[in-house]
Amino acid sequence: SDQNLLAPHLSAISAEFGMSDVERDEKLGGQLAAGLFLLGAPAALVLGALADQCSRKRLLALILAIGGGASFGTATSTGFEQLFWWRALTGVSLGAALPVTFSLLADLYPASRRTSISGRVGVAMSAGVGFGQAISGFIGGPWGWRVPFLIVGGGFLLLAALVAAIFKEPPRGACDGRSSGDDDAAAPGKAARRDLVEVFRTPTALLVFVQGIPGCIPWGVIIVFLTDYLVSDLGLSVQKATMVLTCFTVGGFAGMVIGGELGQRLYTWNKPACCWHMGIAEILSAPPLILLLLTPAGASHFPRLAGLALLLGLMATQTGPIVRSCLQNVVAPRARASAFAVFAIFDDLGKGGGPWIIARMVRAFGRRRAFVLATALGWCVGGLVNLCVALTLEADERKLRAGAGGDAGFELVPVTAKPDVDVGSEVVEHDDETTSA
Repeated sequence: SDQNLLAPHLSAISAEFGMSDVERDEKLGGQLAAGLFLLGAPAALVLGALADQCSRKRLLALILAIGGGASFGTATSTGFEQLFWWRALTGVSLGAALPVTFSLLADLYPASRRTSISGRVGVAMSAGVGFGQAISGFIGGPWGWRVPFLIVGGGFLLLAALVAAIFKEPPRGACDGRSSGDDDAAAPGKAARRDLVEVFRTPTALLVFVQGIPGCIPWGVIIVFLTDYLVSDLGLSVQKATMVLTCFTVGGFAGMVIGGELGQRLYTWNKPACCWHMGIAEILSAPPLILLLLTPAGASHFPRLAGLALLLGLMATQTGPIVRSCLQNVVAPRARASAFAVFAIFDDLGKGGGPWIIARMVRAFGRRRAFVLATALGWCVGGLVNLCVALTLEADERKLRAGAGGDAGFELVPVTAKPDVDVGSEVVEHDDETTSA
């Protein structure tokens, strides 16, 4: 919810800090987004590696506390330099949360449920984005852009306390038919490094990493620039622009559910089919955003903008649950957090570096043309890379099962099955079979 709190107020902040329109796009749009990556990328690597060897519960609580402190710091900024470094610190929590979270999820749910669970987590992430967008637009408008950061910062710290107090961390590898003790218990660091090296020899993982760069550039348009574009270029009020983004979030809820549930069923039926789904959905996300950007100025076009935003959210969010579960299913348990740290870095290259590149394109081509070019190129290239995952996914899953000694836990079961993992006796039970791990 913290990532896009500034978006509705770029023009107001630029006026407060004495910036021109060009400086607004380059500094508040491009440089702040790049700042998120500046600390977020190394933090993701370091904390991702720690999560493969240390307590993920403690790391998650620490990450949330850092996010809360960064939000409070942002609210107290009196100039661009302070704002830049507090937002860079925010990048630590954003970059490190993904690898820790999806490492935990892979140990809470088996392969037969990971795509649908990833979709549900995506719905929660979209809810956070919608919550942040709503309080920023409706509360930040009358009360000032700093107040939403105080609200979100308090939420971060409360959640950190709850994780530290009540969350119970699952055993590593529990849903893959083995516990953390199966992987070189005397040398967990060595096992984690070995498995991480294997990740970079896995074509599916490499494709998942690479697609994140072009695929996240259009998200930079949406998260960083779109609200201010609707206000400054299309003439909407901040409240109506926030309503357009809320429609996008509502569509995103449905898209996450469709991507997770339909993607899981396609995955169980025919693994390449789910890859075709995520690639085609990403390519088809470009037209709604392009049509939205090309809408003529005027408040009378609000119904069209809201409808396009709803369709955009529906299409653009279907890819995420599938691509994340594909990565979970081709990476060994001891390397999952590190693999998702690398995944986050490639995503951040698109989300952080993308707005910086777009800001340069704005100077050359103007806002509208720059946003349209970034959207078309980003999602078309990213979608084509995702289609290529269909060529590698099955072979990489077989390779992982073979490397695990043929553990039954790596076998995919029908989506209707309800696996029950008994870690203590190391027996993995499915509806139709019981196999000794």
